[in-house]
Amino acid sequence: MTLAINLLTSRGLRMPRSSPTVGTPASLFASTLLPAEAEAGAKQEILERMEELRSALLRALEILHAVQALFELKPTVTRAEFARFVGRALKRQPELQALEWIPRVADVDRASWVHGARGEGLEDFDFREIDARGELVAAGPRDEYWPVAYAEPAAENRAVLGLDLRSDACRRAALEQAATSGLPTATSPLRLAQLGPGRLGFLVVLAVRDDGSADAASAPRGWVLAVFRVQNLVERVFAPLLSRGLRMEIRDLHDETTPAFVTGETPPADFTPAWRYEQDMPLAGRVWRFRFTPGPGFHFDDPAWLRRAAETLHRANELLEQRVAERTAELEARGVALERANA
Repeated sequence: MTLAINLLTSRGLRMPRSSPTVGTPASLFASTLLPAEAEAGAKQEILERMEELRSALLRALEILHAVQALFELKPTVTRAEFARFVGRALKRQPELQALEWIPRVADVDRASWVHGARGEGLEDFDFREIDARGELVAAGPRDEYWPVAYAEPAAENRAVLGLDLRSDACRRAALEQAATSGLPTATSPLRLAQLGPGRLGFLVVLAVRDDGSADAASAPRGWVLAVFRVQNLVERVFAPLLSRGLRMEIRDLHDETTPAFVTGETPPADFTPAWRYEQDMPLAGRVWRFRFTPGPGFHFDDPAWLRRAAETLHRANELLEQRVAERTAELEARGVALERANA
C-alpha cells in the first residue's frame, strides 16, 4: 500500500484521509471527500482532458500533412477536388474551424485569379486585407499576394476567401516561418476573419513546394492552413471542468503582448483561489500554458472528483500488484538458479 500512496502523491494526488480498501466503490466513501481530495480529483481530470486535447490537435496536424501531400503530388487541385478531399476530415474533427489553400500570386496575375474565382460562382471575390478597424477591405497593390483561395467548409468560411495573409503581420510571420523551417507553424492567438461569435483563434500552416522537400532554399508555391477557434476547443474538451466551478486561462508563452484567453466564473476582486495548477502544451513551434484555479463555485463535494481519485488509487494498486508479482518471479528464478549451481 505504501507504494500506491507514493505513486499518488508523486502525481500531485492525495489519498483520502479515511482510505478505503482496494476495490471499494467510490460511493461507499463519498462522505470522506475533503478539499485535498477534491483538488486531487480535479487535477487528475485536468491531466486527462489535456491529453484529450493533445491527441485531437495531433490528429488535426496529420490531416494538414495529408492536404500538403495532395498539393505536392497534384500541381493543380480544383476547388471541388479540395472540398471533397477535406470534407470527411472536417466532419471527424469538430475542433477544426477550416482548412484552407493559400497560393502565392504575383500582382500581374491578380486579375486572372479574381476573374477565375468569380467564374466559379464567387461573384464578390477579390483580394482583401484587414484594415485598422479589423474590417475586410480591398487589398492595396503589392508585388505579391498570399490570398485564401480555397476554404472549407465553404458556407462558414466564405467571408475569408481572398484575404491576403501577407498583409497581416501575425499571419505573414507564421507563413514565412513555415517556409523557412519546413515544419508546421502556429500563430499566436488572433482575431479570426471568419464571421460569428468566439472569433479568437489560431492558425497552423505548412508550406507546399513543388518538389515536396523541406529545403528553405526552395521557395514554396503556397501553404495549407488549419484554422482553430479557441472557444470550440474549450467547449468540446474542457466544458465538464468549467461546469464544476474551475476557471481556466490559456496564455501563449511566445507572445507576452497577447492577453490570456480566460473562461469560467469571474471571481470577486478579493477572492483567493485555494490552489493553482498549470500545464504547458507545445504546439507547432509555440508553447501554450494552461492555468486552472477553483472559482467561488468550485464543488468540493463533487462525486466526479472522488471517483477519479478512487480510480487513480485503484490503478496505483494494480501497478503495485504487478510489480510485486514481477519481483517475486524474479526472486524465484534466482532461487532456482542458485539451487542448480549448488547441486
